[in-house]
Amino acid sequence: MSNKLIIVTADHRRRAYAVMRQWGDLDRDDSILEGACEARDLSVAEIEDAARVLAMLEDFRANRGPVVGDFLPALLAESAGGPENLAMEYGITVPISATARRNARREAIRSLAKAC
Repeated sequence: MSNKLIIVTADHRRRAYAVMRQWGDLDRDDSILEGACEARDLSVAEIEDAARVLAMLEDFRANRGPVVGDFLPALLAESAGGPENLAMEYGITVPISATARRNARREAIRSLAKAC
């Protein structure tokens, strides 16, 4: 990334906290993850750090063009030491191709439909 100043807004802070709370309360798989993942235990500085990451990711996707932005899932997996580590540590699967992403999206929709 460039040395461009990333503006972190109150909206970034709110959204970062909300998504972390959602994941910590509802979405995480406690049979995979150990330890507390409670957003309500985060400090103001930790929430600010998460908001900064969210703002940087949004800037990356919006200002680097769709070709580079499409690599974001692979970059996230690489930053975690590979997709297997990302899945083990966070319960997140990053499909490695557009077809796999499309299939994963369909499966997620099917799962959601079954849950309703």
